[in-house]
Amino acid sequence: MAKDKDDLPENQNADKGANSVIIAFMPDSASAEALAQDIDGAVSAEDMHLTLVSLGKADSVDFTKDELSQALKEFSSTAVAITGKVSGVGVFMNEDGDNDDVVYASFDSSELPEFRQELVTHLNERGFDLQTYHGFTPHITLAYTSTHETAIDAPLLEMTFDRLTMMWGDEDRKSVV
Repeated sequence: MAKDKDDLPENQNADKGANSVIIAFMPDSASAEALAQDIDGAVSAEDMHLTLVSLGKADSVDFTKDELSQALKEFSSTAVAITGKVSGVGVFMNEDGDNDDVVYASFDSSELPEFRQELVTHLNERGFDLQTYHGFTPHITLAYTSTHETAIDAPLLEMTFDRLTMMWGDEDRKSVV
């Protein structure tokens, strides 16, 4: 059973998108369903995403949805599709032990680091402050779990991302072509 976003600890909400503003790639529905896990703490297929940048909490950012959307449309007008593959499963261990670990599917693409850096530069040049909780490890979260007794497997999938999605708070998602 998937956890409700409101039940996740604060630091996990930031990465999951709850009450945060993030720019992400969303897997197509067939890929998301193939990655979906049937375990406690699993992320639902419709909530799966690959976070590219986090811009802070939705209720405290100093810009509007329209301003961010316009900046993303400008960027997208010259951006290319990113192709890569899910290449395995990993775990981000929770260092303080108070929250669940993050089990994820790694995404490998030779094009992604440059694409992401161009996006970061584009947003920074337009005055958007990005959150940097940690380095960038391309991944799609599969589950939040405190136990690793359940085997989690992710199929090796080729994936192409051809649109950015702006996620604003818990529910508001807007694809930017």
